[in-house]
Amino acid sequence: MRDYRINYALVGLFVLVMLGVLLGALALLTGRTGPTDTYYAVFDNVSGVGAGTQVLYEGYPVGQVREIQPFIDEGEMHFRLAMSIRREWHIPADSVATITASGLLSAVVVEIRGGTRQEAVAPGGVVPSAPGGNVFAAVSDIAAEFTDLSRTSVRPLLDKLDAQVDLLGNVLADDAPRLMRALVTLSEEFAARAPAITGNVEDFTVSLRGAGERLDRILGDENMQHIAAGLASIDAAARNLEQASAGLARVLSDGNAERVDAILTNFEDTSRNAAQLAADLQTTRQRLDEVLGTLDGLVGEGGPEMLGTVRDLRQTVQGISRSAGAITSDLEGTSRNLREFSRQVRQNPSVLLGGAVPEALRR
Repeated sequence: MRDYRINYALVGLFVLVMLGVLLGALALLTGRTGPTDTYYAVFDNVSGVGAGTQVLYEGYPVGQVREIQPFIDEGEMHFRLAMSIRREWHIPADSVATITASGLLSAVVVEIRGGTRQEAVAPGGVVPSAPGGNVFAAVSDIAAEFTDLSRTSVRPLLDKLDAQVDLLGNVLADDAPRLMRALVTLSEEFAARAPAITGNVEDFTVSLRGAGERLDRILGDENMQHIAAGLASIDAAARNLEQASAGLARVLSDGNAERVDAILTNFEDTSRNAAQLAADLQTTRQRLDEVLGTLDGLVGEGGPEMLGTVRDLRQTVQGISRSAGAITSDLEGTSRNLREFSRQVRQNPSVLLGGAVPEALRR
């Protein structure tokens, strides 16, 4: 007879082995495979987190949440998570712990994103934390916002639209026949005037076409050549005028202007001197006449010798007198010429440099 106790013992041993394998797998999955150190992280919301929640470091399981300790700071509720993490696990000081879930059906975990600093958080220290990406919390917040939006904005808007629709319906019910009659009248009037409007549009189109043809004729090749030639002439005249302006600017430079002023001043002085000389000669002539008269008296009293001497002196003085008149006349002409030349130079300084006399001065 077969002993069933051996079978029972084998089955029990198999169950124990499988149980040990299961416990080992659970330990591996939760990160509790050896001695651990305690680290802390503070969060404002721990939805979905409890004792035994897995702790990941860059996606690798390193421990689990051992305890959640609520506390109040400055009137606000916070939660301190005590995390059991593998001993001597290097957590940089700028690492950040967040509560997150990788998907809608994934479990909530505490994810530690590693930093880059060489300094590490000491066992028993606090790992910096940040708000996590909890999908369910986000969906809940969005649902709450939609509810608030529906309650505070959408429903009042719908009520107002309903009231406006009712008002519009009442207005249409009261004024619809009158509006339809006005619309029919307007349609009939438009239909009556449509042929005239169409004819006016056709006339305007014909006029516009004729204006376009005339513009094409005006802007033909020959006219464009004339216009181009006229523009070229204008351009040449502008260049000549610019050159003349440059020459005039050179002529009327500060140095030339000073020289012209000096010449005019000398001419004026010479004219005044000539006039003074003519006056002096006239005075001299008068005095000679007086002397001649005196000599006539002396001759009458002095006899034949005096008469001969006086006669010779008279001839000499008469010759000088005749010459003095010519000299005086020449000096007066010279003075007038100098005055006229001074006036022309003032009007056209280019005369000094060999320029042509303006047409206005020739006249």
